[in-house]
Amino acid sequence: MPNKTKKNRKSNNSEKYKPVDFSYLLGKVKGINDDLMKIHFKLYEGLVGATNVALAAIEKANSNGVKNMVEYSSIQKQLSFFFNGMRLHELYFGVMCGDNMEKKDNELVKAIDQSFGSFNKWKANFMETGDIPGVGFVALLRDKVNGKMHNTWINEFNVGELIGVDILLVMDMWEHAFLCEFGLDTKKYQETFLNNVNWSIVSERFKNSSSSQIF
Repeated sequence: MPNKTKKNRKSNNSEKYKPVDFSYLLGKVKGINDDLMKIHFKLYEGLVGATNVALAAIEKANSNGVKNMVEYSSIQKQLSFFFNGMRLHELYFGVMCGDNMEKKDNELVKAIDQSFGSFNKWKANFMETGDIPGVGFVALLRDKVNGKMHNTWINEFNVGELIGVDILLVMDMWEHAFLCEFGLDTKKYQETFLNNVNWSIVSERFKNSSSSQIF
């Protein structure tokens, strides 16, 4: 199986981001149709392409000197939409299925218990947050300053995200992620997604977060 923790890296500003190949998930995500997964992959790939276009436009403007501030401002503001969309999808697909799916780090469980009361209370709140009206992502975050865990709503891709946190788990609540298979039954979609979460990967993200501090 491909390394799901592999990250896109840029050695210089002109090198393009490349989509992660998540095709290894096909046939392995229980309860989510492969056709839906393929459509979702295409949307993700479009966000990667749009990120590259936005960055190229910014680099060109920086090289030539900004001549149109209205156009430049628009591109800079759109960059976070495309870039965050790319990264959120990588975090979403990156925890699906695999080996040791039920393996949770003891410190992760302890942190969830301390912040939410219990794992079940965390799960209930995570799903409630996912039912906030609109399109976006629900995210489990860890504050790098004090270690506290939060469930939060990221509207679309780039509104409402918190600063100084590490994202441990996200669930896509855009309609394209569930509508054609689950209709408006978001609870069934959420349960299906959570049943496919590989907690060993979430645990690894938690361990990496625990070793980092914002200041």
